[in-house]
Order: sequence, then structure tokens, then C-alpha cells
Amino acid sequence: MVTTSLSAAILACCVGLGVVLSSPTTPPNGLAGRSASQVIATAVGAARATGSLHLVETAQLGPVKIGAVGDIGQMRGRIRVLSGAQGVLGTGTVLWLPNILYVQGDATFLSAIFAGSTSDSTRLANQWVAFSSDSPEYSEFSTNNAFASMLDSLQPHGHLSLGPVHSVDGVNVVSVGGSRTVTSNGVHLGATVTLWVSTTAPFLPVELIERISAGIISGTETLQFSDWGQPVAIVAPAKSVPSTSVPGLVPSTGGGATELQPFRIDDA
Repeated sequence: MVTTSLSAAILACCVGLGVVLSSPTTPPNGLAGRSASQVIATAVGAARATGSLHLVETAQLGPVKIGAVGDIGQMRGRIRVLSGAQGVLGTGTVLWLPNILYVQGDATFLSAIFAGSTSDSTRLANQWVAFSSDSPEYSEFSTNNAFASMLDSLQPHGHLSLGPVHSVDGVNVVSVGGSRTVTSNGVHLGATVTLWVSTTAPFLPVELIERISAGIISGTETLQFSDWGQPVAIVAPAKSVPSTSVPGLVPSTGGGATELQPFRIDDA
């Protein structure tokens, strides 16, 4: 038949030119054979052993957008927060060292995370405010547990499912899908969560995506992780204002400062 002859000719031509025809191969997966819960346990255990990470976060809830970049260690770190066009959180930075924490931001940022007066937020704008470990405000930040809290936030709950291996920014990953409940302005909302884990040892987390959809409320938060185990160098500001000198400046009840590592989507 003509069709058979033509196919044979094309095949012979390809072989003659040194063209190798092969079927697509499945990316290597060092986590093959493990259950979804085992993949999460492996990833969280590997992450915990590093002691530090670099974080890039983007979040949007309705029209509100938030971006954050940080380096989080076990006892020290930094988070830089940038709001989008709505500007409801402003721009600010949080630094923490053993037994002390520093906050600096514009008036919008200070008003958003603290219950202080507008005049206090305006007066302290762009100055460093220091919270010592013996101040009642300091405990609201829970900064000594920032790294551990970050690892807790990586773990989806509910029914877990494994996805296929694919590539994210050149890294082969496998996904674990699940759910969790988040709180926004006192309202409990369901969210779907997907954690992407590298399929190459030591099997570290690469990215986490959290999606909320409840009626007219919808949002997405993406956390990207890198530089696991790198030293986190934090230098205390040369000048700062003691928080005790501003009695009205206290963390907002039920949110704000407690969510700085990282900013959760419900803070939007």
C-alpha cells in the first residue's frame, strides 16, 4: 500500500538522519510509593531539619492584594509586606531577634495591625517600634515560633490526594491536595490547599496554594519557598521607639500581628 510505503520511507529517513523517536518518559519520582500523608510528613520533616527558609507570598481576597517577602529562621527573621492598589495594609517590615521584635511601617500599616489611635500611627510612621519579650504586646506576635508556625501552615487537612509529577520552575514536584478552615473577619471559610513537594531528596516543599470560594467571597494565596537552610542574618535597628512609650499601641484583637509569619489570606 502507498501509505505503508510512505511511512516506511519516513522512518528510514529519520533513522538515516540519526533522529531517535521515543515516547515521553515519566519524570523521576523519589517519593513514588508513598501515600499523601507520608509525602507531607517527609516534606515537613525535611523542612524542619533545615531551620530556615525564604518566602515569597502573594494573596488576593476580592479586590484586596497583598505581597510579602521574608526570611524565616527558628529565632530570627524578617517579613516585608506590600499592599496592592487597595492599600488597606500599607507597607511595613517586621524584624525579630531573640527576646525582641521591631515593627516599622507607614501609618496605614501601623493602623491595620495595631489598635492604637490614628495620631499614634501617623506619629510613629516609618520609625522602628521595639517590643521586648517582657511586654504584654510581645506575646501577641509569637515570633519565637515563627518557623514552627510556618511549617504547621504547610500541612493540608481533610481528605488528602496525590497528583501527578510535573515541573514547577524547572523542579520536578508532586502535589498533595487537601483542605483547611480559615477565618476572615470572624467568619469561618473553607479553603482548598495544594502543597507541591520536590520529588528529589531531601523532598522539600516548593509551593503552597490556598483557594477560598464561599458565595461572593473568593481569594487565592500562593507561598513559594526557597533557600532552605540558609543563614538568616538580621541586624537590629540603630534607633527604635520602645513600645512602652506608646501605651495605646497594642496588637489588634484576634489577628493582625499574630499573622505576620506569614500574612494569611484572611488578613486581606
